[in-house]
Amino acid sequence: MRYKIILVVLLAICMTKPSISQEVLSLDKCRTLAKEHNQDVRNAAINVAIYESQLKSNKTNLLPKLDFSASLTRLGDPQVIQMPAFELPKVDFSPSGVLFPGGQLYEAPENLYKLNLSLIQPIYMGGKLRNLNKLSQKQVDLSKENLRLEQSDLLLTTDDTYWTIVSLKEKLILTRESIKFLEEFKKDINNFYEVGLATKNDVLQAQVNLNHVTLANIEAENGFDLANMSLNRLIGLPLWEKVLLEDSVVNKATLPDFEVAHKKALAQRPELKMSQLAVDMRELGVKMTRADQLPSLNVGVNGYYGNPNHFGVDEGEKSWNATAMVKIPVLHWGEKRQAVKRSKMQHEQAVLELEKNKDLIALDVQQSLYALKEAISKMSFMETSLEQAEENLDVTRNNFNVGVASVTQVLDAQVSWQKSYSNFIDAKIACQQKYSVYLKAIGELDQI
Repeated sequence: MRYKIILVVLLAICMTKPSISQEVLSLDKCRTLAKEHNQDVRNAAINVAIYESQLKSNKTNLLPKLDFSASLTRLGDPQVIQMPAFELPKVDFSPSGVLFPGGQLYEAPENLYKLNLSLIQPIYMGGKLRNLNKLSQKQVDLSKENLRLEQSDLLLTTDDTYWTIVSLKEKLILTRESIKFLEEFKKDINNFYEVGLATKNDVLQAQVNLNHVTLANIEAENGFDLANMSLNRLIGLPLWEKVLLEDSVVNKATLPDFEVAHKKALAQRPELKMSQLAVDMRELGVKMTRADQLPSLNVGVNGYYGNPNHFGVDEGEKSWNATAMVKIPVLHWGEKRQAVKRSKMQHEQAVLELEKNKDLIALDVQQSLYALKEAISKMSFMETSLEQAEENLDVTRNNFNVGVASVTQVLDAQVSWQKSYSNFIDAKIACQQKYSVYLKAIGELDQI
């Protein structure tokens, strides 16, 4: 078909103009670059690493803790106790005649030091530590689903921008072909006008149509440059760098059944997984709050070495002790009961949010299916319209050459062909964009 031949030839010409060393970017390559560059995605990935580290830390709460401490104090002026001489009394406190000579007593040595080694093991905490580990794992899973959500949003934007550039590139080819056609036709009209076979109005009408197409070409060039900058921003390239994209491939896949798509969405959508994780985390929160009402038991062993000893003598002393501590909540005036009540209500809120999101996901899937079905039907219709418009233009141009069609008829046929071609381009690109929307609706956009 003529319009397909023109499109292929002009695409080949356009592709040979830039430097051959410049990389041609596929859609998959743009997606990869976008995920590597985007700050929100990178932050979400860091959050995953943070929660994984927190999970590892929380798991150590079930293990014994070994601590060592040491202290050293040096007295610059040790305290000295002066003991005066006195006569020792008898049992009945009468003078004995025996004299105690008195002297100096040191209350503390110059160097005071203490070494302590302790080992503490939690035995029973009402299940709080075990549930804390489960909660930390849920937080890791939640952060991973959030990363998937960020990637899906980014990829949808990247896909939309990519196909917008492809669309504008093809429209530039279309407007340039239209300009070429109108310039040649204007020359023919001028030649006819010079020999009296056309009117001045015919020449002006051809010029007006040429001006409209030239303006459309300028608008397409500006739109192409802006879309190019938007894509560069997404994939981390300099804004003004020109990118080369692979040609569009129209997807005419058979539409899946709603039930199949709905099941996929329920199983794969990150938003639903996040809602389910929120329910699970609230349930664990109830259990952890209840644990505050239960007894707790810790055991430990301490080893001690220090100077001075417990007699105050400047000699080292070592000792050890074993401890067991039981804590039983007795009376808190309903504080802990109310905390459990609040946790249950928060769990109920999470369940309601999950049910609401399931309904919204079902609606989103249905809308995406309708939009994709409409886009595929429209593309097929526009392709037929383009073939008819091209045939009409050829017939009208031939009729004009033999004198049975007017200039207005030729120009109208050319405008109809250009509009049909533009609509066909829009329909092709809409299929690609709507297909990306559908993939996101069923939770597969970040998995392709």
